Amino acid sequence: MGERSQAMNTTSKFAIVCLAAGSVGLVGTVVMQYATIDRLRQENSSLQQQVERLSAQSNRFAAEKTDLSKLIAAQPVQATQSPGQEQSSEVLRLRGEVGRMRLEVRESEESRRAEMQAAQNKIAEAETNLARLTKMHAVGAVSEPELSHAQFAVQLLKAEANGDKPLAARIRLQEAEQDLARATQMRNADAISQSEYDEAARKVESFRTGMN
Repeated sequence: MGERSQAMNTTSKFAIVCLAAGSVGLVGTVVMQYATIDRLRQENSSLQQQVERLSAQSNRFAAEKTDLSKLIAAQPVQATQSPGQEQSSEVLRLRGEVGRMRLEVRESEESRRAEMQAAQNKIAEAETNLARLTKMHAVGAVSEPELSHAQFAVQLLKAEANGDKPLAARIRLQEAEQDLARATQMRNADAISQSEYDEAARKVESFRTGMN
């Protein structure tokens, strides 16, 4: 009887110890779960704050981008170059203009020389024609105006062969003025029409304008 009672007491103590251990384990588990929940809540709160900050930054960047687009649209288009790049561009532009001007000068000089050479090649023939007309005029075979035009032709070719454009312009004007004086006499004598006289007057005015 005594042994049975002692065995029951031992069993009861063991059960109590087990129950107490189980309770302690349960409490520990609950405590750990609460700690985990609290940590997760803190992490969630931190992540939520980061999301809010990123969202605010994104909105600010979007607003700044919109403002910048409006500013660019409202202002005239300008070259987005640094001062050094602008200077380089200006130097390249000036070099291009200088190159173009040199090309124009060279082409103009080549054209002038070609005109001078062409005039030089015609002088001999013009002088031969003038000599022939001079002989014919001496015997009354050609008129004064025809001889005069031949004389002006030789003078003009010589001026052009020398590249003397001002002299060539004066010779043309002198010839036109002589023709106008003759046309005036003939118009007064009713030997030519008004349109022929007007044409001679327009030629003089044209040469005078070209010399100014």
